Amino acid sequence: MHHSQSYPVTTVQVNLPQPHVSYSTKSQNSTLCSGWCAFVMAGVFASAFLICVYVFGGHKIFLVGVDPSTDLVLIMKQGSLEVYPFLMRTDVGIESRYLSYLPPKNFTQAVNSLDALFQAYPAKHDDRYRNCWLENPSAENPCFFDATWLAEVCTRQNSYGYEEREGYYSPCFVMRLEQTGDWRPRFSDHIPTDTADHYDPGFSPVHCYAHGDRGQDLSPNITIYPNKGFSHLFFPSSKFNPERYLLPMVAVKLHRIPKGRNLTVECSVVTPNAFFLWNNGKAAIRFEAA
Repeated sequence: MHHSQSYPVTTVQVNLPQPHVSYSTKSQNSTLCSGWCAFVMAGVFASAFLICVYVFGGHKIFLVGVDPSTDLVLIMKQGSLEVYPFLMRTDVGIESRYLSYLPPKNFTQAVNSLDALFQAYPAKHDDRYRNCWLENPSAENPCFFDATWLAEVCTRQNSYGYEEREGYYSPCFVMRLEQTGDWRPRFSDHIPTDTADHYDPGFSPVHCYAHGDRGQDLSPNITIYPNKGFSHLFFPSSKFNPERYLLPMVAVKLHRIPKGRNLTVECSVVTPNAFFLWNNGKAAIRFEAA
């Protein structure tokens, strides 16, 4: 008879290399996304913000500014520096840019624009207005502004200088601070050297700088009148009877621009709170050869 025989069994543990398998869990995916997703989203928002600033301008996004001289009282931007005659205008950010051709493509439009501007002012001083060289204005009796004063530099002769004369142009343009509401200019501690000789603390001077396409300084060819700038007695405009209030004006004359030359004039009102005007009280006027 055959008998079965049992054999001892020995178990040997062999440490063989095992394949590495990783499992991605939902929490791990969320953690990974929270890093790069946040970075991408921040970039998208930053890009959108910069595009808005470029397209719409900072003055339409940051509507409120803080003036350190008024105990941090919030003030809305209002009013702007406007230029006449009515030239082609574009607003880039907070800067107003005007374009005129020499000679103008439409003489009649340029001349009529300045004619209408000057004719809108009363020809004579009467009891409705104060002579602010001698007395202060009141709400019902604002300062008188005589538009004929500007004939010192801006006359109708040669179509206000936009018509060629002996190979040169001598155009003039007029600036006003419009729709300023409660805003009023303030005394400035820093005065440009070209306005220091006739500076009056009761006025905010206008500073203009002219340059050619190659950057050459052409400022000596500029005359500004009144050379003191805008009188503070005309501000704030909101305190005066709107039916009687006369906006002060400043005229700028360019002398002997050679035919065929391009020229850019950059003007600004010198006052520490010009920031509260929509265009910061600045305007750039470019004259191009037609």
